[in-house]
Amino acid sequence: MKAPTKSCELDPIPTSLIKHCIKDIVPFLTCVINKSLGSGVFPTDLKLAYIRPLLKKPSLDKEDFKNFRPVANLPFLGKLIERIVSPRLWSVITQDDLQDPFQSAYRPHHSTETFTTCSK
Repeated sequence: MKAPTKSCELDPIPTSLIKHCIKDIVPFLTCVINKSLGSGVFPTDLKLAYIRPLLKKPSLDKEDFKNFRPVANLPFLGKLIERIVSPRLWSVITQDDLQDPFQSAYRPHHSTETFTTCSK
């Protein structure tokens, strides 16, 4: 229920309808997610994205393609699986100390740059 109500053109039904009927749909969603996790396979249909260009700033020239960035709109179920897998994966990575010491991005309390000191 915390997920945004945004829908993707690739979703078979709108996210708002899923939220409205959540009590009836939870068993189906649970089954799909558990099968995906159990098999280690992310469903192929959920790997698709609807990509559209978005102007970086309103003041930029709309005729220049360099002023656009691609924005991917992903299916709701794919994002739901990611939300479930991400904390589990992060827990294993941190618990087993699998994080690369030079990894800075996407890491709590780290900037996106790694600074090293040079000794003379």
